[in-house]
Amino acid sequence: QSVSMRTLVCLTEHRRVLVGDKTRLTNRLTNSLKQYYPQALDWFEDRDTILFCDFLTRWPTLAQVKRARQASLKAFFHAHNGRRPQLISARLDSIKAAVALTEDRGVIVPCRLHALMLVEQLRVTLHAIDRFDHEIAALAPELPDYSLFQELPGAGPHLTPRLLVAFGEDRQRFQNADEVL
Repeated sequence: QSVSMRTLVCLTEHRRVLVGDKTRLTNRLTNSLKQYYPQALDWFEDRDTILFCDFLTRWPTLAQVKRARQASLKAFFHAHNGRRPQLISARLDSIKAAVALTEDRGVIVPCRLHALMLVEQLRVTLHAIDRFDHEIAALAPELPDYSLFQELPGAGPHLTPRLLVAFGEDRQRFQNADEVL
């Protein structure tokens, strides 16, 4: 295969591993938060985002977020492109009404530290995935069959390069459609 194809193969494989890491870190973070700060999980639908990471970095405990001024929370959400007033209002109301799962510092202190460590790892992983996405997006369109796979229904920016890699450049290696599977 060409250098470009071999490069794309490696890029997509490494990206796939990073996505697995992201899932693992998000699951571990969710587990940690369930032990001392489950409300944060209710306030955010997507937990594999920089928004979620930034929120937990700034307010890693329920006590800290409850002490925050509403203006600070609104400014935070606006700074992160949170422009849906109903969602922000619902979050603020929920924060105000939230009751701590535990006040036991023996649970809160280690879980907070663990969550913050996982947030740092998740943030690095999210940035790494973005970097791989950028490299893949720059390289994949250069390959001859890119437009063929790009036109397939449901093939977006992540699936198209993976399909391109799966089929490769040597079409003679498949005698029939069953061999592709």
